[in-house]
Amino acid sequence: MNRDENNPKNLGIGDRPTEIQLNEPTFEALREVFQSADFARTRPYRGPLEEVYDYVQLAREKGVTETVTFYETAQNRTAIITDVCALANTNGGLIYIGCSADPIQPPVGCDNLSRTIEQIRSEIQSKISPALKAKMEAVESSGRVIIRLEVPKGEDQPYVIEDSKIYVRQGAQTILAGRDQIVKLVASAKGLSLSPLTPALQPQRHNKPHTPATPAQPKEAAPQRDHKEREQPAREPREQNRQRPERAQNTRGQGARGRNNAAAQQAEPLIPVQSSPAANLYDDDDELALPPQQTVRASREPVGAGGSPRSGVEIIGTETRKGLQYHVLRNLQNGQTIPNVTRQSASKLWLYAIMQKETNPVETYGLTWKGNIALIKRYRRNNTVRYDLAMRDSNNPSALRVFYGVTDDGLAGTWLQFASDDYPIVEE
Repeated sequence: MNRDENNPKNLGIGDRPTEIQLNEPTFEALREVFQSADFARTRPYRGPLEEVYDYVQLAREKGVTETVTFYETAQNRTAIITDVCALANTNGGLIYIGCSADPIQPPVGCDNLSRTIEQIRSEIQSKISPALKAKMEAVESSGRVIIRLEVPKGEDQPYVIEDSKIYVRQGAQTILAGRDQIVKLVASAKGLSLSPLTPALQPQRHNKPHTPATPAQPKEAAPQRDHKEREQPAREPREQNRQRPERAQNTRGQGARGRNNAAAQQAEPLIPVQSSPAANLYDDDDELALPPQQTVRASREPVGAGGSPRSGVEIIGTETRKGLQYHVLRNLQNGQTIPNVTRQSASKLWLYAIMQKETNPVETYGLTWKGNIALIKRYRRNNTVRYDLAMRDSNNPSALRVFYGVTDDGLAGTWLQFASDDYPIVEE
């Protein structure tokens, strides 16, 4: 039967063919497709000359980011579920299963597509709480079928794995959430403001000094002063003149408001102002406050401020409490400051920087300086060239800043001189 020339809607035989993605060219494989709910494995025939845009390959060329990651196989489902939890607690994102992040390496693809999708969906439902709806579909890249797992930004954060583990994305890494990040997630879910000026969110110990003095206190001070004046020797008037302004300042001219303000100034806590608003919320434990010399005054440092690189991480403060070192880190990519980071709570680049800081500290005399900057080492990690760099203050050469894990796109200005083959790459 041929197409009706008078009515284009009446197609003939072969005018509307369908392409079907099969694991093997058998009748059983064809029946499995027709019985499954995976509609991504069928499509209208596109013809051999039609150019198909490969979105998976484009994502691989951009590499792993805060919202995109890759898995060559679906075997490590624990890591996949961890990334799903982290993406839901951050800004959502995509997980491609069946290809690595290396755009040169051919995709492996996924076998038993329907069963793999069902297994991942089942584990998301059973291990992550509260319930999270993630979308999975099959896409094609370089002749292979890839699973595209789309994770939305969760509406009921924080999301937890097995009722105890909370993960978030930090740059291209999935990390176990620290206390400040958990506070931020909970506050965001409850619609609370984390501004340090909000009285309702301040620790209870900050409000204790604001209790007004009882009216009896100033009244009792006057009789004691008069009694002493009667018993003082002849030199008393000069001493009394020196004491009188201070006494007047404490007991007169302030009222309840003045006494409250004075008490508040005396009780000001040593809590550092961090870029993360949650960093202003601490327990009633004085050990959680960093020493004044390590207090971070700026809430967020502009990217590249002070001539620093534009990627990597910098450790800007360290304190030892009960034998454990707590570090304050700065993400050079966005200027954000993260307090209270330890070996146990860090992973990947953060853990590398902390290990270097604790076990292999940088010494100024051991570096070859190019003005006020120096290359510590140039190395390769996960197929990416990275740099550990140092910078000193021209006015204070002993003030050393160290930047770990800087990538090529984070180099600018005078830092670009180190992106040269004259500096050997150390394989790690």
